[in-house]
Amino acid sequence: MIILFFILVGGGNDSKACRMLTNWIIFLFSEIWKEKFVKMKDTLMIVDGHVGKVFCRTGLLSEILYERNRPYIIQASKMRTQIEKIVYDFGKIPFYVDNSAFYIFEEGFCTDISPNCKSCPINKLCKKYTKWTAYQKWKD
Repeated sequence: MIILFFILVGGGNDSKACRMLTNWIIFLFSEIWKEKFVKMKDTLMIVDGHVGKVFCRTGLLSEILYERNRPYIIQASKMRTQIEKIVYDFGKIPFYVDNSAFYIFEEGFCTDISPNCKSCPINKLCKKYTKWTAYQKWKD
């Protein structure tokens, strides 16, 4: 609890870290210790470059926001509201979205360089707009 207090009261300036810590605490209480004081569907959404990239590439987003000086480098934080609405409308658990997007990235499916779309678990849903990246510059 000291760590949580430190982060929330000003010892940290990272909203993603705060959301992650809060969600992990909720997860532990809800799923491990079976103390349901918050529903998992009400957890906070963690939207980083990998989550944003996966949502951009799937074609689920109506508008893609990217850096002015570096086209195709997405601005995930500015698309958070749009991504959260999609997840909410689908009735999915926000906490799990970051884990899934990170899995799709970490396992080599949705990487910036040479994405492995053919083997990706969301292959049939995805529009495969691979030009949208989180960090790497896309080349024609």
